[in-house]
Amino acid sequence: MKSGDHPPLDSGFTLIEVTLALAIVAFTVIALLGLSSIAPKEMREATDDILLINIAQKAITQWRASGWDEMTATDDYFSSEGESCAQAEAIYKVSVQPSTATPPEWPTAGTGFKAINISVDTVHGGSTVKSVSFPIGVARYE
Repeated sequence: MKSGDHPPLDSGFTLIEVTLALAIVAFTVIALLGLSSIAPKEMREATDDILLINIAQKAITQWRASGWDEMTATDDYFSSEGESCAQAEAIYKVSVQPSTATPPEWPTAGTGFKAINISVDTVHGGSTVKSVSFPIGVARYE
């Protein structure tokens, strides 16, 4: 090759090809960073929901242990580990209320069955941050 000769123009990449490749890489990186910031939040919320269900189950068990005729409205308090604690130390407040309305597909109260409403509140700084409520049925067992 002589000193004034240049390589053919069809070798290498054009500016458009390089720009397009960089745009694809940038889009992929941004998408992955977005997913990595969402995943921990979703995992934390799922863990909190499981803890709320476990706490509700503990409250129901305590409520049933009080005896069939003494099953009245109660409030129980739980720590962040899901253990019973004093109200001042509580992160979760569980309210158990006997229901006056029984869904038609459920047995009536005369059959040894009670309908109750459970409410689990996540409390921070004295105010409710998250509240989950659901009705359940409790059968008499002895």
